Amino acid sequence: MKIRVMGTKAECEQAQLYYNELSKNDMLDYCTVSSLYPNRGSKNMYRVYIDVAYVPEFYTSANNSTVGQVNLISTTLGKSLENK
Repeated sequence: MKIRVMGTKAECEQAQLYYNELSKNDMLDYCTVSSLYPNRGSKNMYRVYIDVAYVPEFYTSANNSTVGQVNLISTTLGKSLENK
């Protein structure tokens, strides 16, 4: 999955932290996070590119708890990043 995040410098830096932490999760094959790039024609807006590949075993019909795991990871990461 390819993701482009656009926002203020602080928002994009927060996204970089989030996806770097997410990359440590066993549900992912890999997660790459780009450097911060300024948007053309703007002094206040930036972008970050993320490339994520999930492990296929986590998305089989036999594993019904995947959505709960993703929600738990997102909630936990969000709370830990708020405290930084």
